[in-house]
Amino acid sequence: MKKYIITITIALVAMFSASAQEKSGSRVLPCGTNVMDVTLGLGDFTDILVPPVGGSYERVLFDYGQSLSFGVAGYGHFEAHRSAGTPIYGGSIQLAGLAHLSITENLEVYAGPSIGYIKVSGGWLSRSGTSFGAILGARYFFKDRMGANVHFGGITFVSVGVSFKL
Repeated sequence: MKKYIITITIALVAMFSASAQEKSGSRVLPCGTNVMDVTLGLGDFTDILVPPVGGSYERVLFDYGQSLSFGVAGYGHFEAHRSAGTPIYGGSIQLAGLAHLSITENLEVYAGPSIGYIKVSGGWLSRSGTSFGAILGARYFFKDRMGANVHFGGITFVSVGVSFKL
């Protein structure tokens, strides 16, 4: 399954790369850029104690061509809810290598593999350990240093939030 996700991600980046290079004159996140995201997970908020919240910090390390750049990011997520009257707490930290593709001067998509640590505890559900996954997302900067993001991966399947260029 992981091989398929990575293969699809690489194929999408390659497919959009040629058209994005023709359309985009500059990268959304050039080499040396630092980005911080604050996110809120979407999903079922029934019996929620703490909504799924997350944050990330990324450093773009190098550029390739006109529209492609690569970075390293650290992610953290936390949530708490009640299941059958018992509080369940969960959190994760992840490290990801991300490829960024600038679609326009304000819009970029990113994807890459992640590795991390996850811990869930409460009642009958307690586990912790190493997690492997894939991250896919997009950012649209409506101001020079501020934008919106959508992110797939982490504790929740989809998160939305605000991005800040530092």
